[in-house]
Amino acid sequence: MHYKSSEIPTRFNLGLLIVFALQLIIMVYASFILGVLLIVLTMGFVLAKSGLEIETQENRMRRYISILGYVSGKWIEIPELDYVTIVRVKMTSKKYQASGAIYVQAPSSKVKYRVNLATKDRRNRVVKVLTSEKDEAISEALKIGEALNLNVLDSTSHNQKWIKTSANNGSIA
Repeated sequence: MHYKSSEIPTRFNLGLLIVFALQLIIMVYASFILGVLLIVLTMGFVLAKSGLEIETQENRMRRYISILGYVSGKWIEIPELDYVTIVRVKMTSKKYQASGAIYVQAPSSKVKYRVNLATKDRRNRVVKVLTSEKDEAISEALKIGEALNLNVLDSTSHNQKWIKTSANNGSIA
């Protein structure tokens, strides 16, 4: 069976906007062809996507990045898997806001949900699959559980519960 996670687009940030502006300047004032080439190259990185791909027939998986249709990533052997879990994570960032006297650091946070593959190996216990909104995380976890015939554990609250149980109790190898 084959599983490919939802593709996660790269985040747009201020650095990319600055690079794009510099490329426009190069295109106008230096070389039109070089500017167009650099813009196409940057758009490739802006449109890049990443994810996790699992092939159970060949017992392998990889994290991949896809840039303009070219997919790259190293295949590794699937570890012995125990179950799929969905956990609630707090994504934090530090922002600075103006106050009367100085700049005050104002923490901000947003809740996301992470899908993990729990392995039976105690040294490398978790394989992170993706982080997204709750509905998408549950949907992806159920797809993985179905594809790999694994149990799915909802750990998004203090009351953990199994939302899918498999016939063979999660053994893949």
